[in-house]
Amino acid sequence: MILLRYLPAAPRRHLPENLDPQRPGAILEHARLLLDENVATPANLTSWLAHRAEFEAAVEEGLLVARLEVAEQPSDPLRRAWLEHLHQDLGAALEEMRHRLDVKVWQAPARHHLKPDDRRWEAALEARLSLYREHNLALLDRLRELEHAYLHLCGRLVFPRCGQDCSPAEARHLLAGPDAVIRRAVWEARAAHLESLRPDFEDMMDEVLALREQVARNADQPTWNHFRLARGETFFQRPWNLVPTAVETHGEPWDIAPRAEAIPPLFGDGPDSMEELADALSYHAPRLALMLRHLLVHGLLERPHKAHLVDVDACFWLPAHGLPLLRLDLVNLDDRLEHLLALVARGRHGMAAQMGQGRGCLPGLVLWPRAEDLHLARGAVSALLEDVGRVAALAFTRRQEVLRKGEQAECMARELWTNWAHQEPGAGRKERRRRWLDLQLRLHPGLVQGVHQENLADTLFLHTDFFLPDWAPPSRLEGTQASTDDVG
Repeated sequence: MILLRYLPAAPRRHLPENLDPQRPGAILEHARLLLDENVATPANLTSWLAHRAEFEAAVEEGLLVARLEVAEQPSDPLRRAWLEHLHQDLGAALEEMRHRLDVKVWQAPARHHLKPDDRRWEAALEARLSLYREHNLALLDRLRELEHAYLHLCGRLVFPRCGQDCSPAEARHLLAGPDAVIRRAVWEARAAHLESLRPDFEDMMDEVLALREQVARNADQPTWNHFRLARGETFFQRPWNLVPTAVETHGEPWDIAPRAEAIPPLFGDGPDSMEELADALSYHAPRLALMLRHLLVHGLLERPHKAHLVDVDACFWLPAHGLPLLRLDLVNLDDRLEHLLALVARGRHGMAAQMGQGRGCLPGLVLWPRAEDLHLARGAVSALLEDVGRVAALAFTRRQEVLRKGEQAECMARELWTNWAHQEPGAGRKERRRRWLDLQLRLHPGLVQGVHQENLADTLFLHTDFFLPDWAPPSRLEGTQASTDDVG
């Protein structure tokens, strides 16, 4: 994990320099100071809003970095205990203080005298106030504990192979390889390991669904999906029969991963591959090259050839610093090149937006690539391929098309299943597994059905979007059309 040890401290205008955003007592005490501040005039309120925004940014960044630290080493019990202690001491107390701060600004008469551009936060504030229920605080605390428990459980997803540990990300790459013997061995080893963890995952899923349903009903929303929409989240709810075919499969489950022709590495070989990529981009996409170097120099992007235990790809936003933090699987840089450049572009646009609007970016959120970012990334890749020869460029393009089609279909399946599970939270374990298996069979027509069906259903537990909704994009398939906001 990027420990951000090379970043200077975030600049502060309103917060004391010695305020530690990972000390619960100091955070709650400063929130109480905010509650006592005067907001009687528009000038006072404007200053107070800036103070609160800086406070929220520091707190959210501190909690985000702590969570990412645990996601890097989820099997470390000391890290997990530290994160749980941090959230237990803040948790409900911080949410209750935030609600009181929301009420303070909502009831301030000076709010009505602000200019329209200075009141763009009112819709989000009104939504928070309408959904707040004191009796949900303990339930939301428990949901956060379960998310941390899932991160910890991800550390146990590593399984032995050939005398070495194999992570889920490494298994995914091996299952897309050309050797059928290796594919079967990896799939069977992973299946046996997932089967041993099945009771833990099932228990966790039961409790998560029940808690989310109760939180929604307490807030007068019929389902968790409605609760998410009321909070301002945007996601697609597609008919079940709209699952596309990922790849025609006529065989066993270890043959379902999309496999493209093997090609020599173009950009992803060797420890200096990221610097070589930045050099190549300097001519074709100089702004992307500059942003990539900025991320590398400041330790905001991890190096290739490292497989994560928690399978999350995102451009996290550090609101106190006003900087993006990229975390994605780069075991094979070539296969992730377009995705990497799209995240780099999104981070660049996020920084540009903040510089143009002051410190107005909402803290604690994630930047997802939009259409313009994907267009820029694809243009940069096409330009890079001009330097590698026609035959190699065609092979690279064909491989990317196959891989992207499979990824997009799998992402749609995960989104469909998640929406269905929250629409029918009482469906039960057997029905949940049946629905997931049905999706897999739709994705991979021709798949042999038989003794491996239970193991194929267990792949549901690798579905991080369900357990970590804050880190799940609104729609990975349409990418960027799911929301019109800069932050997701």
